[in-house]
Parts: sequence; structure tokens; C-alpha cells
Amino acid sequence: MKLLKRSAGLVAIMLMSSSLAAQSPAPSLLRIDVTNHTIYVYDTDQSRWATTPSKLTRGQPKVFESWLAIGDIVSINGSPVKGTVFEHSLTVTSSLNLTPGQAIADVARGGLYEWNLDVLQADGTPLGLIRISGLSGGPPPPDAPKTVPRANYIVTGGTSVFTGAHGYYFAAIDPVNNVRVTSIAEDPAYRRVNGGGTLHLTLYLVPATPAQVVALYHTDFSLVTRSNPARPGQTIIARATGLGPVRPAVDPGQPFPKDQEVIVSSPVTLMVNDQPVDTLKAVGWPGTADNYGVYFPVPGGTPAGAGTVRLGVAWMWGPASEIRFGTDPR
Repeated sequence: MKLLKRSAGLVAIMLMSSSLAAQSPAPSLLRIDVTNHTIYVYDTDQSRWATTPSKLTRGQPKVFESWLAIGDIVSINGSPVKGTVFEHSLTVTSSLNLTPGQAIADVARGGLYEWNLDVLQADGTPLGLIRISGLSGGPPPPDAPKTVPRANYIVTGGTSVFTGAHGYYFAAIDPVNNVRVTSIAEDPAYRRVNGGGTLHLTLYLVPATPAQVVALYHTDFSLVTRSNPARPGQTIIARATGLGPVRPAVDPGQPFPKDQEVIVSSPVTLMVNDQPVDTLKAVGWPGTADNYGVYFPVPGGTPAGAGTVRLGVAWMWGPASEIRFGTDPR
């Protein structure tokens, strides 16, 4: 465990590095694709709920009707994932003008919504839950991104790597494969057999604690500096914070073990000079509660001089930090 042996004497130097000072978190864009999305409307008495395996159909929910929707999360930013969307809503179609069958209000909305996105990696490893609530339809908040054209959903938080995250949310229905609406009498066990629609979710997420590089080392644990730069082909260790839970699990606030390597549970991504680089591994830093070691190769052809390295975890990016590059040693 060379990582442990060298770490203690480097902490003070690490904290003195002004170029790697913590920065305010910025929002990251998550594009989430959902399939087999089906709306189950509470339109019958409880004795008939989930009793019919065959495919049923019915019209859109009316004012004051409640419904539950379920869908399969299949990708985030193009990366295959697993997971489930559980969505609950009370339809309250509102209008600025007196319209029979609609609620009079100062803003035209569609209803009260609650979303729960239960996200897993492609291999089934749990990542965490993202909780969202708000109002459908109508205008977005004044400071919403341009890609959020309507609705007023807010991210209220999450679990695991998403703990404390906040931001905006927008759901767009696929015009070719529209969301299917059915009765609560249809058995949801057959949801994938009976099929459903496709949703494209846009999530602007600000992490409570962004992935942050705090120091950069060579494999002998000497600091990367102007006089000791990172060179193409070398492996560099980024000491980082904000990467979340590990496997095997360690209780929150407890230090990572000194006698066992623990792997970061969430997908970790890295960019050098704004270009993606495959990480070799991301592990908990032994003896610390929220420090990690991310090992990555310096790409061939990286120009000498000042550059940047940037970390992301679970598709949420942290700020860029400075790194010094040297010439290819060959």
C-alpha cells in the first residue's frame, strides 16, 4: 500500500497548492432515456387493481385524477445503465380564464408531479436515487436553461453519490413512441410485455460536493510540478474528493481501510485538456474518509506546458484544475 505510506507527508503540500483550490460547483447536463413508460390511472375500485394481464387502454387523465407511471431507465448521456422511474401525479389542469372542467389559476399548469429515478450501473450496481417534484406544463422558472422550455420541476435531492444535489428537470415525450396510458386494473408485471412509450429526460444537476482534484502525483508520489511535470505515457495519480461511496461499502464518515483496496462505486470520468481519457482505476485513499486516488495515463502527444485535468462522477463534472506537462521522455 504505497499510497498510504507516502500520503501523510504530502497532505500539507497538497493543501498549499493555490492552483488546485476548491471552486463553486457548476451544473452538469444529464440526458436520460426511458423506455416502456406506462401511466396507470386510478380509475377503478381497489379490488380490481393489477388484476388484468392483458393490455388495456384508456384516455388521458382528467382533472383531479391521480396516476402512477413506471418506466425503464436505459441510458444516461449515451452510456448504458439500468434503473426505474417511479412517477406519481395528481392531474390539475389549470387555466388563466374560467374554463369548465379546469382549475382557475394565475398560471396554466398540468398537475402536481413527483419523480423518483432509481439509477443503477449497467452491471446492476446501485448508484442512487434522484428525487424530483414540481408542476408540469406552463412556463419554466426565469433562470432555467434554454433547453427547459416548460414546466417547473426541481431536484429536491438524492441518495448516495446524488446526496444533496439540486437543479432543474424536464421530460419530453417521444413523438413516435408516445407514452401509453392504461387503467390501474392492468397488471404492471406485464409492463414490458405490453409495452409503453419513450421519454427523454433532461436533468441539470448541481452536486453538493463536486468531484475535485486537490493534488497530482507521479507513481513514486512526488508532486507534479513545473520542475517535475507529467509526461506523455506516464501514469499520474489524481488525489480527489467528492467521488462518493465505494465497494466494498464503508460507513459514512469512516476512513477507508488500510489493508484492502476499495473501488469507487460510481462511474468516474476524466478529461485532460478537455479531451476524455480512460481512467485506470479510482479507489479510496487509505486512512481518509473523503479522499480518493484516480490513476490515469497522460495521452501521447500532449503538449508541454500548462494544461488542465477535470474529473466527473456519475455524469456530474467538477471544476478544471491545472497540471504541468513536459515533453515525451523518448
